Amino acid sequence: HGWRVADEKNMRMGGYPAKVKSLVFMSKGQMLATSGAQGVVIWPFGGSAGPMGKQAAEVGFDGSTLVARVAAQPGGQRVAAGLEDGRVWICDLNGQKIEMLKAEKGPPIAALAISADGKRVAWGDEDGAAGVAEAP
Repeated sequence: HGWRVADEKNMRMGGYPAKVKSLVFMSKGQMLATSGAQGVVIWPFGGSAGPMGKQAAEVGFDGSTLVARVAAQPGGQRVAAGLEDGRVWICDLNGQKIEMLKAEKGPPIAALAISADGKRVAWGDEDGAAGVAEAP
């Protein structure tokens, strides 16, 4: 659910099969990326109405698992996803090409970060293993 404090209007941000565990604003606050679905859910926040009356987009849909964590460049167009099955990917929203950074499955991703330039992604899983990868 989303609320606009200035005029007390609200909107239902539905369609999530699981609780949202992670969210991040990106593209200088013009988009909100969230976990909790089979792909990263991107809400548009541009304009005076923000996401009110607009549809979200889903990037990287995978029917076999859920997105557990998201990370993004604050001013950029790159978003990374850590999945419940242990995989990690990154996507540049301009081209919407998914690049797998960690393809092997394992424990769910519990922590995820992306460098300010969008070129490195770091993650940690629920069993304590961690990794860093250069993004293409």
